[in-house]
Amino acid sequence: MAPRKIANDPFKKFWKSKFVKVEETTDSTLAYSALTNAVHPVFGPTQWTNLPVGGWDVVEQSCKLASLFFQSAALRPFWATLICYSDPETASDQKKQFSLAAFGGIDATQQAQIDEVLNEDLPTHLKFKIDEKTLIGAHCQENGTSMCCGYHTQAEGRNSNVFVAKSTYQALQKAQSPEATDIVELTWLRFHLAVNMVHEVAHALRNATDASEEEEPFFGDAIISEIGFELEKCLFGGPIMAIWADEDNKYSKHDGTKSNLMGLVVQFEWPYQQLVTEYDLEYRTMGKRRDPRDVRELDLAWRISITLFAKFFSDAFWQSVDQEDMEAFHPPHTCGYTFRVDDKAYFEPVCRADDEAPYLGMTHHRDADGVILPGQAAGPARPALSRRVFGGRITKPGKEGTRRSTRNKSA
Repeated sequence: MAPRKIANDPFKKFWKSKFVKVEETTDSTLAYSALTNAVHPVFGPTQWTNLPVGGWDVVEQSCKLASLFFQSAALRPFWATLICYSDPETASDQKKQFSLAAFGGIDATQQAQIDEVLNEDLPTHLKFKIDEKTLIGAHCQENGTSMCCGYHTQAEGRNSNVFVAKSTYQALQKAQSPEATDIVELTWLRFHLAVNMVHEVAHALRNATDASEEEEPFFGDAIISEIGFELEKCLFGGPIMAIWADEDNKYSKHDGTKSNLMGLVVQFEWPYQQLVTEYDLEYRTMGKRRDPRDVRELDLAWRISITLFAKFFSDAFWQSVDQEDMEAFHPPHTCGYTFRVDDKAYFEPVCRADDEAPYLGMTHHRDADGVILPGQAAGPARPALSRRVFGGRITKPGKEGTRRSTRNKSA
């Protein structure tokens, strides 16, 4: 169950904060648009092995958006790192930490290698399947193994399947049926599936090209090595998800009508501790820089407007955006909140951060590894900001309401 508003609720200030305020859109701020670009061969109709009749119409817009993300400048360093620098002998000495910056950019020979792998080789190593056993979202599984890529100890250079949950497909199908009018839900579902697919393609590429590493490589200052979420960091600055996806908790309206979109769409700073803790509890074999049970107290999340996702489905946006701007897709951070980290996969709000800089300066600080720690950092004094700490414990949401997809369980 998602958190409930109850009498004498110790979290009543939280429920009144702008972080959970219902977002109201109109036709002037959120209008339907459809992409017209070509679909990359990785995501094309022939890559789907069991789409029902008319199924391509359901997933086409998500595949078009996935194609644009896949080919964007923001992911060039990511693909180059996996394709050109996967040899651990060329990696840094910080436990197989990979970063394109360490190698001085991409030359013409390397670019040709990247293009060949992404455009010609990868489509032959990858298929998409609608799957009843996948609960929600998508996950990648290398053929010939019985477990998802987060479990087995190394990639063996085999082909992969990306399993898309039947429930995810059916929700998208319903949201775009002729009688449906919920543009908020449709926009989110299309965006979410697109990101799911690109996330899992990263794992499929690693499966197909790297049969030597025991762990997925580290990127930057990541606590764990999880390349799908590292890809999302390259695109958006951190993973975007809907927390508390319970039918009784809806946070969006369009033209006065409440949307069916379930959950509160937020962006967590990556790597976020809740995922690190959850993966450790489930005995993942991914690499860890330190004991994930060395838990930091809080995770910082930002409320994300649904209008961010709508712009991605506009041809005009892709024609106008600076493709060389590595932060072109990053959402603005205007309203943040911190959530207590525990070992139950609950998201419990504990204090508010209207703005990251004064919040960290007054009550928390970020250390050299990017970890949020309690206490004021050394430096110039900042304006006072009231910290609102709530006592008690919020009603615990069920696990299905806290996870965005089985990427958290399988990537």
